[in-house]
Amino acid sequence: MNCRIEIIYSQKDKLSEKILQFIFELNQKNIPALGSLKDLKHVRDIYNHSLFAALVILKEKIVGFAFVMDYKSDYKSLNYKYFKNNFKNFLYIDRVALTVEFQRKGYGTELYNEIYKIANNSEYPLCCEVNTIPLNKQSLDFHHKFGFQTLKKVPFGEKQVAMLCKH
Repeated sequence: MNCRIEIIYSQKDKLSEKILQFIFELNQKNIPALGSLKDLKHVRDIYNHSLFAALVILKEKIVGFAFVMDYKSDYKSLNYKYFKNNFKNFLYIDRVALTVEFQRKGYGTELYNEIYKIANNSEYPLCCEVNTIPLNKQSLDFHHKFGFQTLKKVPFGEKQVAMLCKH
């Protein structure tokens, strides 16, 4: 792989407007797999609740991202709150996206390997959720291949998500 994963800790660094715009646009292209974002302020708010943002960079171009929170966040997401109510310590992957041309080429695995190293160093389980209604089979398959276990399926209105965890 010729990519690098850049970790930007929210307590120390700010994301540039260019990066915020990229994340916003890529997120919106990945609805319904990812929840919709209102605007750049919404992206910044999620980042500010995060422990860090992870960027996938290929030839100096950002091609993917993830936001990761820890158990200390006051993030209001119902999915995040599920893990906060059920785990003492954890890292939570809020959203992950790669541009279409870089999906299924190993870059997601590189990103998760880097996130997992951080989780492993902290000895915290790594948690996330994936849509089961509407079904996000690609993401479910990826997470199960990566060793995530389904803890529970939770309905949210017309949607349903699988709560996943990897120890």
